[in-house]
Amino acid sequence: AQEGVPRAKEILASHRVEGHLRGADALAAARRFRQALEEHFAPSRIEVEVPLHHELDDGRAVRGLVDLLAETDAGWLVIDHKSSPQRKSTWREEALKHSGQLDAYRKAVEAAGRKVAGCYIHFAVTGGLVEVKFG
Repeated sequence: AQEGVPRAKEILASHRVEGHLRGADALAAARRFRQALEEHFAPSRIEVEVPLHHELDDGRAVRGLVDLLAETDAGWLVIDHKSSPQRKSTWREEALKHSGQLDAYRKAVEAAGRKVAGCYIHFAVTGGLVEVKFG
């Protein structure tokens, strides 16, 4: 069960957050997330930290790094991780605060020729996955 903990500790240290989260806890959160993805969406492919660049019609550019894209039978899922320990009662409200970011990512992914099946905020610490829907 402790397999991977040394690597998790290295990653936490490289981001200078090792004082805030134990390696074993980070690894457990990652495993819970992966299990939820498999159970609910059965992705055929997962891409992490995907860079995006999208030119808008008005000349502005959207640049970002999508935390995770998961390919499913229905299309791609755009998932953004949040590390704040939100209570379940606040997940919906907190997810909506990030809807602009998710919408920009969704549009950029679609402009790249990928059908987007859904956009989600993943609350990594408390284990929630909340869908944010767009018109």
